[in-house]
Amino acid sequence: MRKLVLNIVLFFAAFGTFCGAAVIGSRYVPTLENWLWGKSSAHGSTNLRIPEFVEWSEANPSPDILFLGSSTCYRGINPARFDAFGWASFNLCSSAQPLATTQFILDFSTQHSAPNMLILDVYEGVMNGTFYQSRRDHILSNNLVGNQAFQQMAWSSGDPFLYMQAKYFAWKRKAAPLPPLWPGSTDHYVGRGFVESTREVQDIPPCKHDQTALHAENIEALDYIKERCEELGVQLVLLAPPMTCTGELYWPEAFSDFLRIDGNDWPDSKVDTMYYDDHHLRAIGAKLYSDWLGKELLKL
Repeated sequence: MRKLVLNIVLFFAAFGTFCGAAVIGSRYVPTLENWLWGKSSAHGSTNLRIPEFVEWSEANPSPDILFLGSSTCYRGINPARFDAFGWASFNLCSSAQPLATTQFILDFSTQHSAPNMLILDVYEGVMNGTFYQSRRDHILSNNLVGNQAFQQMAWSSGDPFLYMQAKYFAWKRKAAPLPPLWPGSTDHYVGRGFVESTREVQDIPPCKHDQTALHAENIEALDYIKERCEELGVQLVLLAPPMTCTGELYWPEAFSDFLRIDGNDWPDSKVDTMYYDDHHLRAIGAKLYSDWLGKELLKL
């Protein structure tokens, strides 16, 4: 029995030593870090958007509008276009961001500022799942990953490895922050969260709007977002982004009690040259859509 206990102690001691060596080694050997923990990325410009938002919020503690949502949002809505309306706004959207992720981004944002209006871009392609890609993006490519909101985001996923990644990168980024990661030649981060796309027009296959149900976690997250907005006195608006898809847009029943704007009512929403695929806008499309959206918001 004594020998068994000793063997168990030795095993855990050896395992702990190995894990410690792996963590410390990853800190100094990028190849090892990428293999063990994952690689940071410029895709989506999270690395640039998050620190800019913190700095911007210092000068704008009570902005007029905050945008949250998926890539249809950060590629389609340019906050600079809302300056003409006299509105201070920021786009805090990220790749494949479902509501289950949005609730934590909202928690992070309200640590720094409280907007008068929150616009949720509810792209139908991410409403039927939890899409942990968005969470990983905020863990691997975010110097502020140690913030409580991002740590809770990782914990809530129920994925032990994602939580380990969150703990590792919180320690790593504090010791050695990521330098700015700029997107490629066809994507340009122009500020306040907006990524302008200069991709060429492509042949876009026909599509129809989905009628998928909301994932249960997204329904719970929407309830939380609604409660937080009510607590803070924030007007909440749901925005369906424009797409080339035909057919009637499907609004899930859970969206029925909210103020809503359908981006497919934008007159150019079915013009293929505005997009580089069936739901991501190119630079000209984003400009025209943002101007139209501003006018729609005036009607609320």
